[in-house]
Amino acid sequence: MRIAEPQNNAHQSAFASPAPWRWLALALVVVTVILTTVAHQLNLASHERRELARLQTIATFKVEQIVSWHAERMGDAELLKRRSHLYAGLIATWIKQRDTAAWRDIQSRLDDYRTIHGYRSIMLLDASGQVFGEHGESNGAPAPGLLTAVRQAISTGNAVGSDLYPSTTPNSSPQIAFIAPLQLPDGGPVIAIALVSAADQYLYPLIQSWPVPSNSAESLLFRRDGNDVLYINDLRFKKDAALKFRLPADTPGLIAGQSLRGEAATGSIIKGPDYRGNAVQLALNGIFIYCVKHCKH
Repeated sequence: MRIAEPQNNAHQSAFASPAPWRWLALALVVVTVILTTVAHQLNLASHERRELARLQTIATFKVEQIVSWHAERMGDAELLKRRSHLYAGLIATWIKQRDTAAWRDIQSRLDDYRTIHGYRSIMLLDASGQVFGEHGESNGAPAPGLLTAVRQAISTGNAVGSDLYPSTTPNSSPQIAFIAPLQLPDGGPVIAIALVSAADQYLYPLIQSWPVPSNSAESLLFRRDGNDVLYINDLRFKKDAALKFRLPADTPGLIAGQSLRGEAATGSIIKGPDYRGNAVQLALNGIFIYCVKHCKH
């Protein structure tokens, strides 16, 4: 006799098709993966926002540093102009008579400006470029950039700061000068006292200093020169670039070109290739200072 075993329909149906909880588990896995991906993207976006905010803060800080330095140097020239009566007679005597005692007195009075504020030299010259005396390191013949500022100071009667300009002395750093006009007594001509600063002595180190450790960040000065972007300071990844290295302003995507074309407002962050073609983020802040953070992707 055969005894038929009862069939366990419930047991068979459990293996015949997936139970609802299996679909639920699969759905939870998918949702978890999606949420994890979204969270990762949100974290990346949040991290990028923090980095960009920090970059903008640094850019603002760098602008304030450089503007402060420039204002202090302009203050030196303004003070010389206000105190011109202390020098005018001595300088007139020196120019007319070549009185060495007068020149020593002039040097003594000007020496505090040179040593305390780190000027490379102090020059006495007229609008034609004739140099009547120089205290400190020799600058050679007056550079065209210096003469432009000298003529402006003499013609306006105001203290003037020059642009950065190439030195006429071989293998020397670019220079920047702060000019005080000086009216000589007894109807004499107006001449200029030029406080000459070597850019590599203070300005360039100030530009390139970074408040936090970084292997890629740098600050740039650049301006339009004809159809080119002219880089004004030495670059972290390209030595001896100051006032020599240039790129076409219409180079595709070039961040310096974007800023000079007005495609980004001051205070904004733009992205694109830098002077090496590497992807960077650039914070526009101020008239002439641009802080760059090289992307690590």
